Amino acid sequence: MKKRFFNLDLMRFFGLLFIIFNHALNTVWDATNFNFWLNTTLVNRIFFLLGYTLCRLGVPLFLMITGALILNKKFEKKEDILRFYKHNLGNLIIAVVIWNFLYYIFNLFYYNNEFSIKDLIYILLFMKNSPMPHMWYMSMIIGMYFVLPYISILVKKLNFKEILIPLLLTVLAFYIIPNFKTFLIFLGFEGTNIRSIIDFTYLGGTYGIYIIMGYYVYNNKILNNVKNRYLVIGLIIGILSTMSFQMIGYLHHSSYIIYYNFIGVLFSGIILFELLRRNEFCNSERIRNCINQISKFSLGIYFVHRPILFLFKKYFILNYNDFINILIYYLCSILISYIIVWIFSKLKIFKNYLFLVKD
Repeated sequence: MKKRFFNLDLMRFFGLLFIIFNHALNTVWDATNFNFWLNTTLVNRIFFLLGYTLCRLGVPLFLMITGALILNKKFEKKEDILRFYKHNLGNLIIAVVIWNFLYYIFNLFYYNNEFSIKDLIYILLFMKNSPMPHMWYMSMIIGMYFVLPYISILVKKLNFKEILIPLLLTVLAFYIIPNFKTFLIFLGFEGTNIRSIIDFTYLGGTYGIYIIMGYYVYNNKILNNVKNRYLVIGLIIGILSTMSFQMIGYLHHSSYIIYYNFIGVLFSGIILFELLRRNEFCNSERIRNCINQISKFSLGIYFVHRPILFLFKKYFILNYNDFINILIYYLCSILISYIIVWIFSKLKIFKNYLFLVKD
């Protein structure tokens, strides 16, 4: 049994909480509808902006965990790469295919759709989007897994300073330019078409930079000399800038929603990752064991929670205020998902191939 590192479990724990909260939020509120935000109370506006901003840190945390772990693996021989493809990538693909099949059946009953063998085959072969919207992440990460062994070889040969130029170009192409273009649109410059004609696709795009930064922050400890108080200040600045940008969009009647290519999300995600890496938050053995347990089942909970939220929205209709509705959906979906994964993980086939639980 491999040793578990509590700081990584802490990151998974927070990442999972953020992602599920995002989906619970979207169960009640339509983030793309600026009228929904404009017509609600001040308390709800603040709650939404803060909650939605924090939710956006979930995916960056998981991507940086991927970088910290997989890019640190040894890929010295052809056999190392083939072993990774067989055990890591292969098992992930099997799990995603099984879940996409289950989601397809779920959707048939949920929406009273007609069965289509063509659609099912397309979905299982990754030629059509999954019936569940949150599975975009799994399709993206599978694509990343194909190239990660080769990126691992590269980053081990280069220190952070040597890779800084392509990283900065990635931030410019996939963060700064799109963010600036969006800001100009907020101000009414609808015809703005700021872009670069240089093809930066091979730099890794929006998600690749999180994975690479996860490796350097966790394994090379590039932020180790930055004091906690400065990191906390930076995290607050990143969160406030993200909230402000979303608010500006709504005030200008834009359906724009903050995404992972916003510079504030990148900045906040990296800082939070470093703070959690330092693991200076929890000394209680009971709480640590609880976090370890939930973290161990995090992928399974991720797979299970979204259909539960769908069922809640259709059959468990709440009539409290939005704040209470979101919290009830949130806490219930986590609890029920955990119980389901915990029970079915007692069977080895579910544990290894459906939930990918690693002790």
